[in-house]
Amino acid sequence: MSADQNKALGRTYFEEFDRRAFDKIASLLTPSEVAHLPGAPQPLAWPAHQEFAAAFISGFPDSWHTIEDQVADDENVVTRIIFHGHHTGDLMGIPPTGREIAMEGISWFRCEGGKIAEEWTHFDRIGMMVQLGVVPAPRAGDPLPEGKPDAPEQLPAAPSPDAVVRRWFERIDRGGVPDINQYLTPDWHSYNLPPFPGISQGIRGAWQAFPYALKAFTDFQHEIEGQVVEGDKVATRMTAHGKHTGEFLGVPATGKDVT
Repeated sequence: MSADQNKALGRTYFEEFDRRAFDKIASLLTPSEVAHLPGAPQPLAWPAHQEFAAAFISGFPDSWHTIEDQVADDENVVTRIIFHGHHTGDLMGIPPTGREIAMEGISWFRCEGGKIAEEWTHFDRIGMMVQLGVVPAPRAGDPLPEGKPDAPEQLPAAPSPDAVVRRWFERIDRGGVPDINQYLTPDWHSYNLPPFPGISQGIRGAWQAFPYALKAFTDFQHEIEGQVVEGDKVATRMTAHGKHTGEFLGVPATGKDVT
């Protein structure tokens, strides 16, 4: 399948979901398709996935998705989405608040023969809970101090966009504060900054994030499990591991491993 065909498959999935046409969604999946979903202890086949989704449908009966962007190749399509809805039903024990939410998410579909063979989806669940008013929004706080690079770095040109991304995470895994200007453009922008109190927008926020995160977590490592490149865009699926050894968002150090 071409990248364009896989993008169309991804769009159709969300269109049918918004219509609650679950039999149609089943026809878009291979017989052995499984989904890796946040909070699910194991990969879910479609019947279990449908039960998992039922909690959100119950909580947001009018919910719908908007597609913000897609990156695809001949085997995968990665779709950046926003889940919209009004909280008018019970949501996993949370009574209706009547509030409207817009929750960002990413879905990665691995495709085989014109169908979806495997799915990885993550939503900004903490952001959703803040919008519902059931957890407090991050406090504003004073501006965070900016980090300084451990040492100046001079990087050669990367051979490809995915190599640019890989070396960024490899540098993070070496620890300390990188020479950020070698890795990010001056007009770098994050659509989902970490919720650190006092963090700034833009490249300044990247400089501020490192000292804060380095005090909270140690031994952080990223395992890149897949990448999709289309033009100058890269989608990267990874698992990160670390140990919570310092205060983080008001939570004292637990010494626990996090993944």
